[in-house]
Amino acid sequence: MEGGPNPEEFEFFNIQLKDVCIPEDIYSELSPELQELHAQCIIRASDAMIAQRHFMHQLIPASSGLCSSDDKPRHRRHEQTISHLYGWKKDMDPTDPTLAPRMKIPRHQVYLYADRAAYEEFAERYRNKVQEYRDGLYKLYRDEVLKIDTCRQQVEPADLYVRYSKWWTTTFMAEMQKWEGRIGTLLPLAYEIVVEAVYMLLYDSVEEGPDVAREFALQANCPVDISGGAFSRTRCKTSLELHDRTHFCYRDQSQEPSDLVFEEEDSSW
Repeated sequence: MEGGPNPEEFEFFNIQLKDVCIPEDIYSELSPELQELHAQCIIRASDAMIAQRHFMHQLIPASSGLCSSDDKPRHRRHEQTISHLYGWKKDMDPTDPTLAPRMKIPRHQVYLYADRAAYEEFAERYRNKVQEYRDGLYKLYRDEVLKIDTCRQQVEPADLYVRYSKWWTTTFMAEMQKWEGRIGTLLPLAYEIVVEAVYMLLYDSVEEGPDVAREFALQANCPVDISGGAFSRTRCKTSLELHDRTHFCYRDQSQEPSDLVFEEEDSSW
């Protein structure tokens, strides 16, 4: 097949290039119309994947959305604290018992802010961006898929129809699921989940962690009871980490979380 996709465009989603190109023994027997539709489908898929990847990296993390971006200095301090919390956790290695416990983050270096109204505004902007993507490049790709699904019903002879349809559904579309399947995860987390997850980061990594975490939950107007049956430490931390690892790009790509500098002043609470 001529004009195949650029391998680099599919690498991020771990898509096998050989599995998105029609096998030669099938391709040579298909009509020029279906060949062209497939080529166009790959182009649309590539465009949608690139946009999705860019989109994912442009979104700020859920934990950053807890603080309004209207106050730039405050929002920057909030983001730095979140980065520092992740940096502390990143450097921990619970599988190596020979490592000495790492010093916890001093309480006076914590600047976190949590406001439900600010987070709801963030979540609404997030949902709008996702919908724009769904209605734009992703829909163009799905339109091409629909055209192929319609056209392949007319493939003859029957043997060719069976071989092509089997490849299309079990190979090509299976590879497409590697990126399409992620679209459903592009949803803002509930405010309570984000607060609870940050609570656990504070609890584990900051000096006087339990006290700092409780104060944060009170400021967020979202009390957290870690002894309650409804609270799931694993659920909260995993949800936030998956979300933020997917969407968080540091403003200065040369900075790792542990390299960020904090002013020494009173905590925000």
